[in-house]
Amino acid sequence: MKSLEELKSIRERMHEELKIRYEREEYYQAGSAEGLENGSQYRKHVLVCGGTGCTSSGSQKIREELEAELKRNGLENEICVIKTGCFGLCALGPIMIVYPEGAFYSMVKEEDIPEIVEEHLVKGNVVRHLLYDETVKHGEGILPLQETRFYKKQHRVALRNCGVISPEKIEEYIGTGGYDETSGCNSDHFRQWIKRKRRSRFPDRNEMEICSSK
Repeated sequence: MKSLEELKSIRERMHEELKIRYEREEYYQAGSAEGLENGSQYRKHVLVCGGTGCTSSGSQKIREELEAELKRNGLENEICVIKTGCFGLCALGPIMIVYPEGAFYSMVKEEDIPEIVEEHLVKGNVVRHLLYDETVKHGEGILPLQETRFYKKQHRVALRNCGVISPEKIEEYIGTGGYDETSGCNSDHFRQWIKRKRRSRFPDRNEMEICSSK
């Protein structure tokens, strides 16, 4: 069990780390990618979908080849590769998104990886012919994924972080506000929350009761 102080420290650290992926999310209210201050220890984050659809079309091999190519170019300490949950556009898999630009690469093949690494991750030039066509704007701009027809009218609630954070790293969930309710431990509000947890039979209710007793 993490102490409240540890949870707060993780939340603050990961909040800064994850800003690079939320250039247009209301949660951070950060504006566009161009004006976003990168609080990450990495200069770019590459998100590779690990959902069922993309996995069946070979996303694991894409991720492995990407990590190998980054290592060959000495970029493993500059570029972070993250396996995410489903983006929702399974027909376009394997999917890869590079932040802070928000470049959405669709139907990525293993043979595309060297070009993406050399041109985009080394030279800083987005490989436009490999982008999802709806995100390619006239001129040099890129349309954010949230502005495409598929996403524009959606308002995700339970799945708002799916495709953005790693489902295997709880620190990333904490960084997006996960377990925020624990900040009120020993308050009347928190005790009411414990009662709700007990009634819901969530498996973590005993841990919350231990936390509230400290």
